[in-house]
Amino acid sequence: MSNDTLKILSYNIKGLPGKHQDDDFNKYIRKFDVFILLETHTDSVKHSDIYKKFTELHSDFDLNFEDAIKTLRKGRGSGGTIIGIRKSLKENGVEYSTEDLGFCKIIKLRLNSREVNIIPLYIRPDSWKKASFFENFKNQIEELEENVLENSVIIGDVNIRLGEITQDVVAFPCIAPCNKNGRKSEDKKHDKNGIAFCGFCNKHNMQILNGLTRGDCIGRFTFINEVGKSTNDIAAVSRNIMGLVKDFEVDSPESGETRHGSDHLPICLQLHLNDELDFQTVADLPFNAVSTFDASIVLTESSLDADITDEEVRYACRNRHAECADEVFIAEKKVRCNKLFGMFHTFNNYNYYLNMGTEVMSAMMKEDDAQILLRIILKRLTNWCNKNKILNDFQHCFVNGLSNLDMIYNLHAAVHIKLGEKSGKVYAYFLKIKYNPLSDHGILFEKLQKLGVSSKVIFLLSFASEELWRNSNSLFIKLKTLIFTLFLNDLPEYINGGLVIKNRRVGLLMCANHIVILSESIPTLKDMINELEDYCDEWVLRIDPAESKVMVFSRGGAISASESCSIYGKRIESVLKVEFLGFFFTSKLSSLSHVLNMIEKSKTSFQDLKALNDWKQFMNLYMANVWGFREFKEIDQLQALISKKGNVQIAKSLAQKSLKSLAKDLFLDYVKKVIFLYENNNLSRYLTLIVIEKNVFWAETLNNMCNTNTINWEYHIQSQANWDELVNILNQN
Repeated sequence: MSNDTLKILSYNIKGLPGKHQDDDFNKYIRKFDVFILLETHTDSVKHSDIYKKFTELHSDFDLNFEDAIKTLRKGRGSGGTIIGIRKSLKENGVEYSTEDLGFCKIIKLRLNSREVNIIPLYIRPDSWKKASFFENFKNQIEELEENVLENSVIIGDVNIRLGEITQDVVAFPCIAPCNKNGRKSEDKKHDKNGIAFCGFCNKHNMQILNGLTRGDCIGRFTFINEVGKSTNDIAAVSRNIMGLVKDFEVDSPESGETRHGSDHLPICLQLHLNDELDFQTVADLPFNAVSTFDASIVLTESSLDADITDEEVRYACRNRHAECADEVFIAEKKVRCNKLFGMFHTFNNYNYYLNMGTEVMSAMMKEDDAQILLRIILKRLTNWCNKNKILNDFQHCFVNGLSNLDMIYNLHAAVHIKLGEKSGKVYAYFLKIKYNPLSDHGILFEKLQKLGVSSKVIFLLSFASEELWRNSNSLFIKLKTLIFTLFLNDLPEYINGGLVIKNRRVGLLMCANHIVILSESIPTLKDMINELEDYCDEWVLRIDPAESKVMVFSRGGAISASESCSIYGKRIESVLKVEFLGFFFTSKLSSLSHVLNMIEKSKTSFQDLKALNDWKQFMNLYMANVWGFREFKEIDQLQALISKKGNVQIAKSLAQKSLKSLAKDLFLDYVKKVIFLYENNNLSRYLTLIVIEKNVFWAETLNNMCNTNTINWEYHIQSQANWDELVNILNQN
């Protein structure tokens, strides 16, 4: 035993006879301070000589023998256990004893001031079939006056299949970083016995260690023979004492798959003897995000740093019509804005004003001149991003011509393309990342500096940051959203995996900090979530649990228990329907739920509808651009209701152009824009051309319409003029 670690072994040895004379076997088990040997197949009458020899070899251990049970007249007994505890533990301050409860034995340890109960457990496969042994064990241990499970380790061969059934994970240091959101396992199968055992562990706040720790991050097989492989040997630890766990591993031989003639591999648990580490989770450890923003580095960018112009002041004051027409007002504001902007021309100036104090800074940023200047900077930054193509290909916010509508469309298109493939499934994680306004804002400006934002603009934003992050007026919301969008710009570089669509990888879609991560498999999605979590840890970000949902897009079915995902050790809610950026998605990717929501909201706000003359705007509000190619009878019912309860003018306007026709027009206009006006490398255009090629999503419906009306489909997508001709033909039918 080392001075700070207690080593515990559980090993199904497949019979002690012969092994008691095996030097390699005996040397191996002596490396541990506590060993639990299962399936010894021995009893004190028939194998007294073996017991005697084994006791002599391990005289420095306190040994406890439990005989195998013979259920048939002939043949060997089943089971049998030997517990060995190193006597010298007491010299190192570890008190120990064993207690026979009748239905199981408990090794009671006192590690300095901490009590730990080790419960060796062997459950024969046929005991599960009878549903007797485990039920008896569970009932009796729960009826004990002393709550032995409060600080316990259950370890042994329990003959269950856990697969990758997940539990909530508290981030203790022993847990592998890649498994912060749940166990992994080479054994992908789970059975009802595994579910029952996991339920027992959850009830008693115990963490299963297999496939979770640094030493067993992949969840290795523990049973291997000519028939197959599985993970049957399990260790579970009370979360109360998880802080004592140093590591857990499945020990493998230097050569071959197993050792010592057994078909099981040893499982090994290490506990800290040092109380100081107890109960300290990763979340409790001190964490300081270190900003490498260097304000002494001066970057210039002419389009960002130039003097404010009359035209820019007019733009910033465009809603103040009388003042915009006043040339004296415009000239005066230009001078004042340039003076304010000039305060941040050098680092020394910036540092001087920064030392004025938060209250003075906030007061200055609330003044009219500062508000005008910040509107101009917002416009300049947006133009700079677009001119220099700063934002990544998956971002749909602050990109020329793009909006949340494009993200909704792209998600539909990407998923439809994958569902059109054989056995197609798409797993999606919907989330929203939040910035902690209490963080050191230097980490924000570090990212802006790396992207090439000028020092003058960074100094201004830094000066305004306190007011910026606590004020909720529309200008400040837009500006901090742009800053945060730039801050998250490198996220796609951190996240591997995703959908492969032809020769392009689509791992995530972003609209500012609203994000959906996409994968074709649950294991890959879990890895992507782990990478997201690492990114958030590095940059002191938070994920809003209320807006975190996982959904599988498929022809039918929800996520199974074994496919569940977690973030920060907490299970993410799996859903069949989710509202994201104002659109209602379903697992079958039907737009009916979204349309029904539109109708329901229309009914509850009918008075507002009566005042609305632009019905195209109404359909655009509910993103008919995405679903307008489909005909929903419910739209006709809504129109009949509006016409009946509305005035004559409403009825007349809808008679000229129905809601259904307006929806179709919006859809056809949007597709025309994507195909003919978007840049060639634009993601929406790329996906749209594949939608047409694969004949999925809206292309299938439009293609069928063209075939019905003997329209040459391929001809009409060759040019914008041809597309307009197609639209006219469809509107006439």
